[in-house]
Order: sequence, then C-alpha cells, then structure tokens
Amino acid sequence: MTALRAKGICKRFARSRGGWFSVLEAVACEVTGDSLVVIRGISGCGKTTLLQILATLSEPDSGELWIDDERVADWSAETLASFRRLRLGLMHQEPALISRSTVVENVGLALIPEGLSRGHRHRLAKERLRQVGLADLAEEVPRTLSGGERQRVALARALLTEPDVIIADEPTSQVDPATTDLIVELLRAERDRGAAVLVASHDPRIWSAADELYELDEGRLSPVRVS
Repeated sequence: MTALRAKGICKRFARSRGGWFSVLEAVACEVTGDSLVVIRGISGCGKTTLLQILATLSEPDSGELWIDDERVADWSAETLASFRRLRLGLMHQEPALISRSTVVENVGLALIPEGLSRGHRHRLAKERLRQVGLADLAEEVPRTLSGGERQRVALARALLTEPDVIIADEPTSQVDPATTDLIVELLRAERDRGAAVLVASHDPRIWSAADELYELDEGRLSPVRVS
C-alpha cells in the first residue's frame, strides 16, 4: 500500500531587503493508501509550498520525504521522472492548460512518453473527461471554458494514469456547489481505489470529507479533530 511520509520538513525564503522568513517548521505528516488527508490554513501560510515538496517538485531546506519506505533523496533523476509521470496525479491551484491544445490533448499529455498511439491516449483521456462531466467538451480549447471547467480538466488530467498518490491544491476554488460535490465524490473514489490522496483547501465541504484534517499555522502542522 502506497504511503507518503514526511518528517522534519523545513523551508525558508530570503527577504528582498535581507534576512529570511520561515514558511515550514519541522512539518511531519503521513498519507497512506486508502486515506484522504486535507490541509487547511489561511492564504499565504505555506500550504502550496508544502504540497510542492510532498509532490517532489521542490526540495526542503531540511527534513526527509519517503514514499513506499524509500527515501526520495536517494532516487535517481529517472526514478523521480517516472514517479511524477505515472504514479503522481497533481492538480495545481491554477490549471496550467496548454492554450493551443484541445481539452482531450491536454488530459492525455502524460501518456505521450509511454508510446501509446494518439487514438489510445484520447480514449483514456475521454473516459476521464466523462467522469468529470466534460465528455462533450473534449475537442474544445481552454480559452472557451469557464474557470470551473478548466479546474475539472485539470482534475481529469491528474487522475488519468490511476496514480498511487494524488495531490490537489484548492481543487474547488473556482467551481459551483454541484461540481464541488462531484470533485469530492471522485477524490473519495480514488481513496477507495487505494490511492493516497492529499488536498489543500479552504473549502469546509472538502474538510468534512477528510479522513484526517490538519491545520497549517505559522509553519507548523497540527491535527484537527474530524467531526
């Protein structure tokens, strides 16, 4: 069962006029397969910084990240690239879609290095688009979509490879209540499939879906009782 475990994670940034400010202070957390873990906290508290580190896209100043009892710092560049491409589903706060590519092409991008035919990639991508309620927009381009629709395209892309680890940064920030319910349902389904699901969110509806809820405040991560 996939598990993502962090211990003693610290991160600081330089101030423009000199000196440093600390964003993360000895953060520890664990996300196991078949669990949905949510992190909340005010804007600017470091949630996105923490998610970037846990997604192996940024390195902490100190501390360690482990995946499946393997220390990520020991991985080769090839192992890291394979993990990010096939085992990690990442949904950024901004969808970051390629403007000149169609929706279905945007979703299927991760499969290009795997050598699958264009038709095969598109079939898999369209199935994910169907799950997020956007099958009829597969041939559209991102500029024609609403903010909420772009968020759902990003979610479809994150779920494309049935990843072991799913990390989502504010997945419901631009969507209506009905779409929030759909996103929660999909994240729960991925958890039930056995994925380790980690979400940062300001949305109480996401908090209520959590198996474990944490608060990030002044660089420290603390558990919150889930009612």
